[in-house]
Amino acid sequence: MVEEKQKFTPHYEELKQIAETLRVQREANIDELIPMIEKATNAYKICKDRLAEVKVALEQYMPQSSEELPS
Repeated sequence: MVEEKQKFTPHYEELKQIAETLRVQREANIDELIPMIEKATNAYKICKDRLAEVKVALEQYMPQSSEELPS
């Protein structure tokens, strides 16, 4: 069975939400820290992979340097 590609946006939003939660906490919630880090790590990997896929796709359609641009 082929795995469906993970979507970038929901995982990026999850990363932003976790970062905001950590930023505004007055006291660290140690019990929630490990699950948040696990979720953030997974979301980061998916975002990074999707960005790499997009970069490869764009490189197929766009010139590599400004020298290749039409005058």
